[in-house]
Amino acid sequence: MTLDRQWEKFAGGPNVPNRDRIHITINGMGLIYINGNAHRMLGSPEAVQLFFNRSKDMIAVKPAHARLPDAFPLKEKSGYYLVHASPFCRHFGIRLSATEKFVMPEIDKDGVLTLDLKTTVTVKRHK
Repeated sequence: MTLDRQWEKFAGGPNVPNRDRIHITINGMGLIYINGNAHRMLGSPEAVQLFFNRSKDMIAVKPAHARLPDAFPLKEKSGYYLVHASPFCRHFGIRLSATEKFVMPEIDKDGVLTLDLKTTVTVKRHK
């Protein structure tokens, strides 16, 4: 069978055990959820700084000291860490109509998490 243009490839991939995966979502209210494994890989910070690359449509999350004036505190909630990033999203015009899961979040050798807004999977539609 030949796959023509009507076939769509699913980019989400298989389920991975919680202990092994980096799971990060962002929703229309500007809330970024980071799972415990990703939080540990970031060095278990109390806060993060957020950066945006307009040309690449990417978000960078860098661990930061909670006392920095531009640091967003991480709030633990049910095994996830929550970043209230609505001011950041408003400033950069990041608007979402659904909760999106980042397909390939990466943490580099410097401990910076990068999130590509072009490679997400919708996990929940908003009403």
